[in-house]
Amino acid sequence: MHKGSLSLCLFILLLVNVFQVSAQETAPLGAEESESKLIKRKSIVIVRKRTEQAETRGIELENYVFLPNILVAEYYDDNLFAADSNEKSDWITVVTPTFDLKSKWKQHQFNVDAGFEAVRHSDRASENTDNAWLNLKGQYDTSKNCRLFAGYSYMRDHEDRGSVDSEAGDDPTRFDDTSIDLGYSGNQGSHYYKIALNSRSLDFDDVGSPLGTIDYDDRDRDDDSIDLRYLFKYAATMAFFVDTVTDRRDYEQTPDNAGNDRNSDGFSYAVGLERVSPDTVARVFVGRLERDYESPAFEDADETDFGLQLRWKISPVTNLIARSGRSIGETTLDKSPGYLLDNLLLRFNVELSEERALSFGLIDSKADYFTIDREDDYLDMGVEYSQQLFSNLKFEVELHRAERESNVDGEDYTIDQIFFRINAAI
Repeated sequence: MHKGSLSLCLFILLLVNVFQVSAQETAPLGAEESESKLIKRKSIVIVRKRTEQAETRGIELENYVFLPNILVAEYYDDNLFAADSNEKSDWITVVTPTFDLKSKWKQHQFNVDAGFEAVRHSDRASENTDNAWLNLKGQYDTSKNCRLFAGYSYMRDHEDRGSVDSEAGDDPTRFDDTSIDLGYSGNQGSHYYKIALNSRSLDFDDVGSPLGTIDYDDRDRDDDSIDLRYLFKYAATMAFFVDTVTDRRDYEQTPDNAGNDRNSDGFSYAVGLERVSPDTVARVFVGRLERDYESPAFEDADETDFGLQLRWKISPVTNLIARSGRSIGETTLDKSPGYLLDNLLLRFNVELSEERALSFGLIDSKADYFTIDREDDYLDMGVEYSQQLFSNLKFEVELHRAERESNVDGEDYTIDQIFFRINAAI
């Protein structure tokens, strides 16, 4: 079966099941964010996995709790450069110290999340990277039901070797990702509303290559967006919501090195239903995705949007997370401004005992590029076993496979990885 057909069938089956759940009393409905992104074969969620920490754990610091954590991972990658042929393998060590600082105030909030990631390869030192991130989030309660919120995030990261936008440089492409958020949300009876402003900046480093320096200044850009949400709770467990997002993408260098003007304006809206019960949180929505490119050489995007978000506790020891959605992604491939991305994520978690757990995960994605004839199908799947050795020490082993099938010759790859992780929390 084609991946698109598989996604549609699963979507329909999940939708039918969701709305067969019996109505029960529940906590107030909230606004949960989700974003569809092109998968990375060594994504943050795989390498930077951290132990879930109980509220009673940590170091008390007056009105804060300090939660340090360290993750040590060793993994084998049989296709390090995501190549179609002549694959290169390596063993990689990842050491990731992190910490959370959480306020314990009765009113207002301030939280800090920071970490550093050292990635070291056994045979290919040129692939070594040092990554870091810092997230600051604050909330000021203007009244019992209304609040101002703000956030700042910075990440020093590197681009995956499998990225279609990254050329064959001597080293991985590094970049800085900075974001600032500001907004207001509140609820009055059955009505919930939110407005959020976001400003994001991406700054890519140049990379050396056998043919000279690869100039990536034309990839630097600023993204600014306004996000509005309205939700009406019309029954004990049911709500109707409307989301709209308008944004502007500005490249610092226009035109780029290939002569393309990539600046664009986007607009999207979605209307949907949300249901919350003690065992299930589900959202379904339909809408529209639009993006207007300034260059007349690029075709504008005008696509139907639809999606599903589901958290379902199937049994006392089993739960399912499912997300299906669409988004318009950005690319710097010559002659193409972006792509329509369809994503389906499924994850099953099974508690074998109080100390042992088993997880199965799958991400099925399709990227259909605008203006040019290119379609990429991605399949990312894995199985993980975890063992709680002590109250603050966990061991994990994961088998992971990533595939890309493209209609462009030489762009396919298959990657198999095995991860061993030790996760320690205080």
